[in-house]
Amino acid sequence: MIEFVRKYWERIVLLLVTVIFFVFVGIGIFLQGNGKGDTEPDDETSQEKIEVILPEQTESQSPNTVSSRFTSFYLRPLPGELMEQIANLDSLDEKVATGKFSGLPVMWSVYFFSFQQHEDKSTTVRLDVSEDGFGVMIICDADVKAYPEITEVESGKKMWVAGEILSVDPSGTGTIYLKSDYFRFTELEEVAPVVPADEK
Repeated sequence: MIEFVRKYWERIVLLLVTVIFFVFVGIGIFLQGNGKGDTEPDDETSQEKIEVILPEQTESQSPNTVSSRFTSFYLRPLPGELMEQIANLDSLDEKVATGKFSGLPVMWSVYFFSFQQHEDKSTTVRLDVSEDGFGVMIICDADVKAYPEITEVESGKKMWVAGEILSVDPSGTGTIYLKSDYFRFTELEEVAPVVPADEK
């Protein structure tokens, strides 16, 4: 055995180096695969949708005529989950990390905190995912003609907001800016997800 090792020691060393190399490559691929799971949104939760009917009025219609359209929104990721996913993308530039969620249509249960009407007649609404106001903040626009309840709703009232994510600021507890499409002032149990027939 000793003579065999002395005779072929160069080949044995080369074989051991090759085996160690492939072991390290395998470990690297395994760890990279696990890291990918942390950085990509969960497919199962990201496919959870709700379909709502939004009122729609066109210029060609009379003021008293309102048609409707179906629009789908994602219920997940929740604001806190979204911030957690961004935190897990620390290897990426912050603009890239937050930009990956821009344009995502979402619908979330939130708490109303305040609104502000501006000189240009636009209205900004401040919402929070936490009843105590220390959660992820949602800031969006609002059409008070379509949703006059905005000017009357009490601070801390639970409601729903739906819209398209414009941008995300992960600093502090986080702030999400939405282009709002829909507000609903009913309780959580009164809102039931509607799954389109082709997705069942």
